[in-house]
Amino acid sequence: MTDKAYFLQAETEFESQNLDAGVLAKANYSSRGIETDLKHKYIELRVQDLIESAAQAKKDQVIAQAKKYGKLGWSIGWKVGAVGACLFFLFVIVYVLPNL
Repeated sequence: MTDKAYFLQAETEFESQNLDAGVLAKANYSSRGIETDLKHKYIELRVQDLIESAAQAKKDQVIAQAKKYGKLGWSIGWKVGAVGACLFFLFVIVYVLPNL
């Protein structure tokens, strides 16, 4: 989502009075209760909040994917290691022990 969409979402929230209470409180404090500044401050803070939320969601998605691939890699590595151990054991039985 681009920042234009975030600005549109924030303005739509403000106009429909479907406001984020925490952002509204912060905007009210920052605008010192001046009604004309409240809308601009709310939109500014809400866009910043939406951008941070999207970034956190993306980061969580990347971490979840990395964990998934990590588990898959561990599973494959364990199997390769087990096959390697079996082949080594067969080598010892077939080539080393008969030559002792």
